[in-house]
Amino acid sequence: MKYFVRIIVVLLIVSGIVFAYSYSYRQQKIADDIVLTTADMSAKKEKTTVAERKLIAQNKEGNYQLYIDGADVVLLHDGIEKVFDGWASDAKQETPKLFYKDYDGDGEGELLIQKINGVVNTNGRNVSVYNLYLVKPVEKNGKIDFSVISATKDTWKVPFEEAIKTEMTQLKSCSKYIQFVMDDADVSFVYDKETGITHNKYFGFARALRKSDGTYEVLERWNKGNGLYTVDGDGNITLDIQLFAYYKGVDDPQYVGDIHSEIAIMNGKFNIVPNTSQFAVNEEYKIFYPIFASSQSWKSTINNSAQPPVRQGDDMVIDWLEASFDLSTDFEERTLSFANYSSQIKCVDKIVITPGTIALTAKEGYSFSELMLKNGEYRVIMNPGTDNEYNIEYTSEIKTVKGRSVLKIVFDRTYNRYDLNGMVVKFGA
Repeated sequence: MKYFVRIIVVLLIVSGIVFAYSYSYRQQKIADDIVLTTADMSAKKEKTTVAERKLIAQNKEGNYQLYIDGADVVLLHDGIEKVFDGWASDAKQETPKLFYKDYDGDGEGELLIQKINGVVNTNGRNVSVYNLYLVKPVEKNGKIDFSVISATKDTWKVPFEEAIKTEMTQLKSCSKYIQFVMDDADVSFVYDKETGITHNKYFGFARALRKSDGTYEVLERWNKGNGLYTVDGDGNITLDIQLFAYYKGVDDPQYVGDIHSEIAIMNGKFNIVPNTSQFAVNEEYKIFYPIFASSQSWKSTINNSAQPPVRQGDDMVIDWLEASFDLSTDFEERTLSFANYSSQIKCVDKIVITPGTIALTAKEGYSFSELMLKNGEYRVIMNPGTDNEYNIEYTSEIKTVKGRSVLKIVFDRTYNRYDLNGMVVKFGA
């Protein structure tokens, strides 16, 4: 294919690792017709008059017109008609879209019809589900007719499962991580015994659902949902297979993300294009990959020279803290004044930051709120206010060290100093 053969390079840290189909899969599975679905729609009905029909869409480049005709839809091309039985109700709900380009690589254009098939509700959001129909004029018994192949939301399942093995797990070392692994059907999954991180090449990560106390739900099972087709303005086709995680004691599943693939016409069928399948995590569940954990050893201590404000009726409990930290330079210890901060960071005497933790020691007489800890009201935000913003907190505890209250937050993995530069720590309301 002159425009489908290409390689997608995906940033490992953002959206997942491209799952490249193996040589054997490309040579055997595609050759064996990995078919999404086909349909014979050559039957015709008696023509009605043009006056009774309503034009709803057309493609001038290919000279195709689409009409509503009673309960049906009629496709007209150079005097040739094709009746699509029962399409009128869907066409009235949303007008079908027409795309014209050389989809099968024969040097001539074909018509692609994108027709709505229904609407599904996913995590409170309505998502349109489309069927695709590729229409091509062909000669049959000395007459010009239409050849039609189609792809629907479900018919990818059997060929996909025969070719590709998939699995979703929760890491042993950090329950914050949901891991999704893909490989060829004949390849075994291998995991690290201590961490649960896969040794396979094709994988991605998402953040598990967080409980109200800041801990994470336990993954019980998972499944694939609908296959959602999208056609862009240039007529290029993609398929997104929904992935859902189910947790113990949680009624509604988590829509973790999708298996994203390009679709092309290959061997006369809708097929997944090799070297294009990848795990695409939903934006709200993005997380840094644990395999990139830093091996650096460092510690920076920041002392606060400011005295806490004297407030009448102060209960000496720290329940609202927000501050950012400059780690752009390499230092072991420095003294700053937090007097200009509006939050209760002024009531913190010392902050110690390491690759995997931040520990805040309260001024004498002050203590951190156990209620805020119980309610999971703590966050550590990396790259705040950017497209690469992540919450990296994992667990937290309050303990007493040498008579002082200490809030310790453990990160979801270890980081180097410069990754944490500008991070924001929040505790309480």
